[in-house]
Amino acid sequence: MRIKRRLLSVFLAIVMVVGVLPEMGLVVKADGVETGKSVKAGSNRGRVVVDGTVMTIEPNGIFQVKSDDGQTIIAYISGKMRMNYIRVMPGDRVQIELSPGIMRGRIIYRYRKDLII
Repeated sequence: MRIKRRLLSVFLAIVMVVGVLPEMGLVVKADGVETGKSVKAGSNRGRVVVDGTVMTIEPNGIFQVKSDDGQTIIAYISGKMRMNYIRVMPGDRVQIELSPGIMRGRIIYRYRKDLII
């Protein structure tokens, strides 16, 4: 009985990694990469990473971000970015890790702007 449960859990884990994300219209490959969007390995398995531009700043550290495919996402700053005092302003290019099923996410990276001297 334990072997069947273990095989079932392994099968479900494989289906989660190699499967279809219908809400994004994206097929995730086994290596986790598909045309600029990827599934992060480790504990955040199943999350989609997209790029976007910060549009507005809401109270309590909430941001409205417009993704490259035109969707508006409500996002917050990740803990490491808060810890390192990384500031996010309107117009900044950011990388967002989306939650499955809903259009909410976490800002995990702010791209550097080109320095003009």
